[in-house]
Amino acid sequence: MCPLAFPQFIVFLVILMILEISMMVLAFVYRDQGEDSARDGIRKAMVKAYGSGADTKTKKALDKLQSEFKCCGSTNATDYKVANLAVPPVCCSDTVTVCREDTAYMKVHISAHAENMIRMNHSMLMC
Repeated sequence: MCPLAFPQFIVFLVILMILEISMMVLAFVYRDQGEDSARDGIRKAMVKAYGSGADTKTKKALDKLQSEFKCCGSTNATDYKVANLAVPPVCCSDTVTVCREDTAYMKVHISAHAENMIRMNHSMLMC
């Protein structure tokens, strides 16, 4: 092994560790902004998917998220009412004939799932 390679490797590891610590600090400081950003993005996607001039790709993606996570809207089904949109059928179980706010999924909302995915990615970075 070259005598100069070992010190360079140590410097590389120190720089890498400093970057990881910086990422942890930034993730901690801006964690609330990440959740707010996710919530706002989902609200915009709801209007884009279910509003006038609906975008089918956005609708498919949002439908898949809501059906897989069994949740509805950014926070809950009332998000659709606030946006003057009807609660989509994907927000309810198959046994419900008419999907409304009171029959929609009230489990953890998409934003929380997005936050959990962000946390999972941060924890994977720390390994």
